[in-house]
Amino acid sequence: MGSTVVACLVQGDRVTLVHVGDSRAYLLNPEGIRQITQDHSWVAEQVANGILTSDEARKHPFRNVITQALGNGGDLDVAVQELQVQELDRILLCSDGLSGMVQDADIWTIVQNAETLQQAARELIERAKDNGGEDNITVVLIGFEPGDPSQCAEKT
Repeated sequence: MGSTVVACLVQGDRVTLVHVGDSRAYLLNPEGIRQITQDHSWVAEQVANGILTSDEARKHPFRNVITQALGNGGDLDVAVQELQVQELDRILLCSDGLSGMVQDADIWTIVQNAETLQQAARELIERAKDNGGEDNITVVLIGFEPGDPSQCAEKT
C-alpha cells in the first residue's frame, strides 16, 4: 500500500505544486475550475491516450489503480510545477475522496457561492459524504484576496 500526496508552497503570487498519485490540485476563479495536476493513475493514462473518456474513467473499475505512490518502493516520479496566481484565485488541494465523489462543476459552484473558505471546505466535504463518501476526504483551500496575503482553510 502506498500513499498519495499533493502539496504547495505559496510565495506571494507564485505557487509551487508537488504531487504523487491521484490527490489533486485545482485552480478556481470567477471564470471556472481547472485541474492543474495530472493524476498518476491507470485511468488517467488511458484518458491521455484517447482510450477512455473522462466520464468512462470516473466509473471505471480500475479508477483507483495508481501508478505512482509514496511508500511503494521502486522509482518515484514526483510531479513539480509552478504557476502564478491572481487576485480572487483559489487553489484547492484534495484527496480522491473529494474529486471522486463531487463533479468539478459542483466543486466550483460550492466554492464560488460560499461566504468563506472555511464554509466552502465544510460544504465540499458534506457533499462528498452525501454522494457516497467512499474514501477519506481531505480538502485544503487557499484564497488570494485583493491586497491581502493568502488565506487558507483546511478540513479533513
